[in-house]
Amino acid sequence: MFENLVYDGIEDLLKTLEYNNKILVVATSKPQVFAQQILEKFDIAKYFTYIAGSNLDRTKVKKDEVIQYALESCNITNLPKVIMI
Repeated sequence: MFENLVYDGIEDLLKTLEYNNKILVVATSKPQVFAQQILEKFDIAKYFTYIAGSNLDRTKVKKDEVIQYALESCNITNLPKVIMI
């Protein structure tokens, strides 16, 4: 689960986006509980307003379902302003 790394410059990017009042949300097909733990281990969970992922019961596993869930959970409706990285 922790065989990951944070790319060089990502934390600076997250800080800059946060400083500029951007809403940062994670949408991943990984189980939400694991995504949360991974982001916390690398000390970057603090930059995200919301972390959305799949459920352990194998529901909400498709990327489009997770993205829709994340947007709805954060009341984000102005889709032309949304950027996925």
